Amino acid sequence: MGFFKLIKHGDQEQANAVAQSLAPQAREAFAHFLMSETWSLQLGTGIFELGPIARARHSIRSEERCGLLTLLRCYPAVDRPRVMELFEAASSEPAAFCFATVTLHPDQGEQPFTCIGETAHFCNDGNGVISGIFVFPRVSGPACKTQH
Repeated sequence: MGFFKLIKHGDQEQANAVAQSLAPQAREAFAHFLMSETWSLQLGTGIFELGPIARARHSIRSEERCGLLTLLRCYPAVDRPRVMELFEAASSEPAAFCFATVTLHPDQGEQPFTCIGETAHFCNDGNGVISGIFVFPRVSGPACKTQH
């Protein structure tokens, strides 16, 4: 159903070159059609730091502590193992990843999004940080529902 990609640490330079080559018009279109929000995962605690947009799109209350299993419950069952694999890989060695799937929003149906992340600080003692960004279409609600 979704798209999943893991990039080993050495391949990141090529990905960065593509991102840097975006023309100003592409950046303007991005801002017009999409909204984004950064996130981080503390590997020592397993707790995500999410902003208000990501929490709303994942139906996670502002006071609720959020671990990987909390996020996985928001995704289709078929995509959960793949998302888990990406986070496990990035927590065991420096890597970057991206995936695209949908959140299963109780009031608005399936809402598409993309997640891009990388190991920001990797420590062999199990501590470290994975950080990234969620990208959501500005269109939401019934106009953005996917039907199966």
